Amino acid sequence: MKPPRGTPKTLPVESLLLVPALQMREDQDHEHIVDLTEVLKAGKKLPRPEVVHVADGDHNGYYVVDGTHTTLAHSRAGMKRVPCLVRKGSWEDAIVAAAGANRAHLGLKRTRGDKRRAVKTLLEQFGRKWTDGKIADHVGVSPTFVRGTR
Repeated sequence: MKPPRGTPKTLPVESLLLVPALQMREDQDHEHIVDLTEVLKAGKKLPRPEVVHVADGDHNGYYVVDGTHTTLAHSRAGMKRVPCLVRKGSWEDAIVAAAGANRAHLGLKRTRGDKRRAVKTLLEQFGRKWTDGKIADHVGVSPTFVRGTR
């Protein structure tokens, strides 16, 4: 089950944290970022990045869990603020949200490597606490895919 998407807020672009641990794509698609930047420069809007506001322990800040390319496009377009969907949560919540991102994406499709990275992230975080079926359902892959990755 996907957690609530969040409350619409506009945040300063420099406050949005893009960290490798929450990036489920193997690589950034630079052409896609350029395309999104052009959309913004044309005055059009993009879907809001999803952000988890974490305020615990070593992790404090606004972590982008879905919408890295969109966030980078805003920065590249010289925009100072980004419309986001923000919800409060823990670092663990951020990992779970990031691993489940892009499953039914209408934009940039996930590669097999992107899916594998999301599965590996959940395996590292939860080990045997989550079954192959639960991970598969959350990431949008088959249990066989999870078993092969495990």
